[in-house]
Amino acid sequence: MKKIITSIALASISLSTPLFAEGARDLLNKNCTRCHGDDVYSRADHKMKDLPQLRKQVNYCKGPGNAAWFDDETEEVVQFLNSNFYKF
Repeated sequence: MKKIITSIALASISLSTPLFAEGARDLLNKNCTRCHGDDVYSRADHKMKDLPQLRKQVNYCKGPGNAAWFDDETEEVVQFLNSNFYKF
């Protein structure tokens, strides 16, 4: 029974990933690229050292970018950046 529940949970995560990534990418394109491109996430000397620091930076950047994101949208962007660039 435990294996079935785990399998169902993993399948639902897998199915939701493309929508999650697409929504986060849209938020980044509409707000973040006004100030910088993707290169800021992938440069060797990036300042992000862990997930809490990344979350703090995304929250800070919402101000200058005029991003009126809900908390769940902010977290989507954090998770997108982490899974595609930082990999903490």
